[in-house]
Amino acid sequence: MPSINNDNQFRQALLDLDPVQQRLAAARFVEHALPLATDDRIAKVLQVAADPQASDDALASALKAAKSATLDTHTRCGSEGDWREQAGYLVCRAAAAAL
Repeated sequence: MPSINNDNQFRQALLDLDPVQQRLAAARFVEHALPLATDDRIAKVLQVAADPQASDDALASALKAAKSATLDTHTRCGSEGDWREQAGYLVCRAAAAAL
């Protein structure tokens, strides 16, 4: 595998992956931020996203759960700038994007 030295090379390497490989890479990335999420649904969503054999129905259900968690965490962020809740919201968004 060639070395990646900048953002453009990284983006191109991701684009060269097939859709399942892209989903698996995204799931592994989001797993590193999972401790920032307070919503238990996201761990389950990531289990589905990280499964290369996940069915379309399982992926659709996980996406629905991720979007629901995103909406729920967004309402908890509030205007006071609770950064912990904001981080959880962003992890939920990233999990949804992985799917």
